[in-house]
Amino acid sequence: LSVVWLVLLGGSALFASVLPIRAQDATDFSKRNERPSFSIHEPLGTDQFGRSEFSRVIYGARVSLAIGLGAAALGAVVGGTLGLIAGYARGLGDSLIGMLADAMLAFPPLILLIALVAVLPKTATTIALGVGALTVPAFIRLSRANTLTYAQREFVVAAHCLGLKRRRILF
Repeated sequence: LSVVWLVLLGGSALFASVLPIRAQDATDFSKRNERPSFSIHEPLGTDQFGRSEFSRVIYGARVSLAIGLGAAALGAVVGGTLGLIAGYARGLGDSLIGMLADAMLAFPPLILLIALVAVLPKTATTIALGVGALTVPAFIRLSRANTLTYAQREFVVAAHCLGLKRRRILF
């Protein structure tokens, strides 16, 4: 049931421009003195400017999903890569990346996000970068722990003995 809901939500956000709904910014001032009402054509009603709340939710889901997926992808790629390097290289690289992750975890997330919004332009990309930066330390730790587990497995040792380069083994 949850997968069906996610597919429905993602599909409606992705195909919002071809769905038979009103545009998100289409106004209807003819009923501006009436209370916003619910109808079969407007399941969530309208606002005081006659804009469809349902279409605004669908179009808003596009932005929300883009920010969420962008932040998760950024955290997974950056944190996963750093954790992979830390777990496989060990030594000084592991210590430096571990200190970076600990410092990021020690910094209050709300202050980081406020600082980013104060310095960078107030866009969806800035929000995705900020939330993605908050997920990086968790991915570093998770990736490092899994890399430490797999680094001593037989197939990794065999690949190393066959002369494969570190980059290939990590990939």
